[in-house]
Amino acid sequence: MIQCTLFISYDLFVNDKFVLQVQFIQTIFQDLTQNQQFILTICNVTCFALVLVMGFLLGFHLYHIAQNITTIEYHINEIKTNNPFKKPRIIDNYKEVFGPDIKYWFLPMRNAEKSAFPRTDLFEV
Repeated sequence: MIQCTLFISYDLFVNDKFVLQVQFIQTIFQDLTQNQQFILTICNVTCFALVLVMGFLLGFHLYHIAQNITTIEYHINEIKTNNPFKKPRIIDNYKEVFGPDIKYWFLPMRNAEKSAFPRTDLFEV
């Protein structure tokens, strides 16, 4: 459930990044001892490594969304060239996951309906 993971953790990730960025800016304007500089360097290296890993995972998930496949289908290679769920345009896959309005894709907001995720009223039974 790629969508579920992104839905739950995206707003937490953005909010934590904002708080850490504010704290980082505050430490830049202080006189640092050698020990504090070492700790700040270790934090920067760790942050850089996490950005690389999260960037790879983001790219991997965006590829899955563009191809309209799940992680399981990617690993067991059951998707053939005649995938019945493949949409004619890649942007349609992104709109199905992130919503129809592109300007809200990068904002960690809840929907106005306050409905549970994932929506189950989109499918016929």
